[in-house]
Amino acid sequence: MSAPPDSTAASGAPSPVAVGTVADAGVVRRPPPIALLISTAAIGPGALNLFLPSIPGLARAFDTSFATVQLALTLYLVGLALGPLLYGPLSDRFGRRPILLAGCGLFVFGSILCAIAPAIAVLNLGRLLQALGASAGTVVARAGVYDIYGRDRSASTLGYVTMVTAIAPAVAPGIGGVLEVWFGWRASFILVLALGAVVLGWAIVAGRETHFARVKLPGIGAFLRSFGTLLSTRVYLGYALFGALSACVFFSFLGGAPHLVIDVLQRPPSEYGFYFLVVSVAYMAGNFLAGRLSQRLGTGRMIALGFAIMLIAALLQLVVAFTLPLSSFLVFMPMVIIAVGNGASLPNAIAGAVGVHPRLAGAGAGLFGFLQMTLGAVGTAVLGLIAGTTQVPLAWVMATCVVGAGLAYWLGVARPGRPRL
Repeated sequence: MSAPPDSTAASGAPSPVAVGTVADAGVVRRPPPIALLISTAAIGPGALNLFLPSIPGLARAFDTSFATVQLALTLYLVGLALGPLLYGPLSDRFGRRPILLAGCGLFVFGSILCAIAPAIAVLNLGRLLQALGASAGTVVARAGVYDIYGRDRSASTLGYVTMVTAIAPAVAPGIGGVLEVWFGWRASFILVLALGAVVLGWAIVAGRETHFARVKLPGIGAFLRSFGTLLSTRVYLGYALFGALSACVFFSFLGGAPHLVIDVLQRPPSEYGFYFLVVSVAYMAGNFLAGRLSQRLGTGRMIALGFAIMLIAALLQLVVAFTLPLSSFLVFMPMVIIAVGNGASLPNAIAGAVGVHPRLAGAGAGLFGFLQMTLGAVGTAVLGLIAGTTQVPLAWVMATCVVGAGLAYWLGVARPGRPRL
């Protein structure tokens, strides 16, 4: 697939400016700190995971059902899905900086609602607004890395960025579990509010623009056309559906594991947080592999490697679910292996998808995020409905997602005779 004539990054041609700078009509501009992009991308997953150990306690605090409280998780994923559909094209049209600032402001407002929520309905609304704001950081971080480094280095750079980004959601369940035990569920949202305010202030001061070749998107018709272009491209769909179904594996686990560990096994939230930290370290290990090997092996081989690891672990989880008694270790052990494969393949799937239509990089990142979170929300909703006292429902949902991810990539990208990027 040929790149647009004015897109040097997409063609792989050497940039006239040094890596880590952004050029506009020959003018070299300093990009925002990578640490800021990491922080804006991390705050959404961090806020998601900090909340998880409080789900069983919230059902008791608001005297409601587990399914009603889990709606706060599902709505958060819905917000993370819907936000990128707007932020992606808008960032292509108006630039990354204003979109980032608007998203951070909305995140802070949603966090205030969550912290003061007198009822579960207000909490659910706050979680939705939190997620709609946080999704701006994810889109801007992914598109911003592509703006700065181009396709050749973006997969490798995204691997390192995602590895560091994973630190927040890695430690969040442990922190959330301690806060839940000692101070109650509101403490987690107060902490998220404080962190969101810090990131917003940092973005105001240092959130410099990275996108100058603006794309005109006048009206809703142009929004739909940009998404139509992406959805009609088989290779984009192959990358995007692989990433979305891989993410669904992870989010399905988030929807089912707290119930099994805290409610069924009656283990403390802090224990859940400890085991989740191990999963996150495994995910970071996969991200490290992506950062070290992506340029050498290419996106296709890295995606194949990650899929093979996930498939083996998913099959192992099915065996464990049907043959061994339930325990915290056996709930988390297969997910640790899956996390390595997910971390190795996902940055490459993102880079491959965003690089299909470089002039629509923001829209491509946004649609990718939408598909990820939509399927993730479906996974958590399904687990909320079928969760029982065994690991079997969780194992079936996760294995189905893994197989679907591999099939999507093979049909869209890897099948013989199909163009590859």
